[in-house]
Amino acid sequence: MMHVSSSAPPSPEIIPQMTYAQLWSLGGLSPWTLLVRVTREFVRLQFTARSAALAYYALFSTAPLFIMILAISALLPIEGFLTNTLQAIDRGMPEKVTALIRDQLIDIEGSINITLTFGSLFLLMTTGSRLFRTLGQGLDAAFGVDEPRRFLQARLISVLMVFVLFLLFLVAMIALVFGPQILRFILRELQIDWLQSPAYHFSRWGTAALFMLVSSALMYWIVPSVKVRFYLISPGSLFATIGSAFATVGIAYYVDSFHRFNEIYGTLGGIVALLLWFQFTGLLLLTGGLINGIILRQGAVAQ
Repeated sequence: MMHVSSSAPPSPEIIPQMTYAQLWSLGGLSPWTLLVRVTREFVRLQFTARSAALAYYALFSTAPLFIMILAISALLPIEGFLTNTLQAIDRGMPEKVTALIRDQLIDIEGSINITLTFGSLFLLMTTGSRLFRTLGQGLDAAFGVDEPRRFLQARLISVLMVFVLFLLFLVAMIALVFGPQILRFILRELQIDWLQSPAYHFSRWGTAALFMLVSSALMYWIVPSVKVRFYLISPGSLFATIGSAFATVGIAYYVDSFHRFNEIYGTLGGIVALLLWFQFTGLLLLTGGLINGIILRQGAVAQ
């Protein structure tokens, strides 16, 4: 039986019993009290340092991820798969990040082979599992877990999350190709062509938001060492999704608008911007988990 800290309910089996209504009533907490608790725990648990570690492992996962994407995209009978994906990244990420990703894909594309593909798969599982173990440590702290999973079990869960997130990412990329095309067809049939431009942007951002919402919901369900019910839309996952959209736009605006950034970092600007985006994303995921953790623990105590 797993034990949790004194601030958590004595039995983790109590936590899954919370309904959506109880979850969204914040476990009986007022919004202000929740904000105070989240802020206090955010500082105590050193989420800024934890998110920096997440960004480090995420950066090392990008190269094998790109290789796997190129290898799989070559097998998919979808025209414009990679081009549409790059266009979607270009519209959301800073110009330097897009240029960095494009250059990496071009460099890798000509050297794809079976050995490189399987080597990249192994590397992705290694760095990706370390990424999710680090995330798991942060979420365990957010949920008040004193006794985490055993090493082997935690590693298997981390590898599973790598594959799950990779498959979700592929589905999102395919949706980025077909989504706008389907919307254009529908709008043409309805003779409302003037909606094509806003519908195009909506489909892009909608796909990214849905990917983030589902991904964060799965992380908060699978990664922590405490058993919790699956909540597709929770305060934490909604916070992480909305926050990631604002962070993406904000970082892109900052990097592309302030020339000092280019002067200071030069050719390293793309890597620094990507690291910054990874760190903000990790920070938002950890904070979203903390929000859910405080609500669930409070609700279980109230029961």
